[in-house]
Amino acid sequence: MTGRIANESANGTACGLAAEVRRCLAEWSRRTGIAVETWALPAGDVPPRAARAVPAALREALTLAGRETAAVSLVSVAVTSGDRGLRMTVSDNGAGLPVDERGPEVTAMRAAFAAAGGTISVRAVPGEGTTVTGVLPLRRPGGRRP
Repeated sequence: MTGRIANESANGTACGLAAEVRRCLAEWSRRTGIAVETWALPAGDVPPRAARAVPAALREALTLAGRETAAVSLVSVAVTSGDRGLRMTVSDNGAGLPVDERGPEVTAMRAAFAAAGGTISVRAVPGEGTTVTGVLPLRRPGGRRP
């Protein structure tokens, strides 16, 4: 099954992206003991750059959440794709500690999404948790897909 997931991801299909996200979340949850819920994953095709950017940024967002292991008991993930683009949201229920905007995780997330023409924002709310939101256009200016 691992080979199948890798092949699907390499092809840039949503099925491959969904499988890669599920695998990443399951491994992280087993390792940290933090529960994960998935709200949505894309059902249609996504461009290969998006299929690479989302898992890369997701791993870094999970690393941020894992830093507050004592405070975080749940991480919620949604990856949706529509006419306006692809959106990744990763929220935790931790302490909402300030995030170092120049730290390695935020830098890596931004680089992954920027390479695909997108953006990442990180918002921490004291006492309520942290939310990472990434947005990727499905088409670049001029009509080309990222």
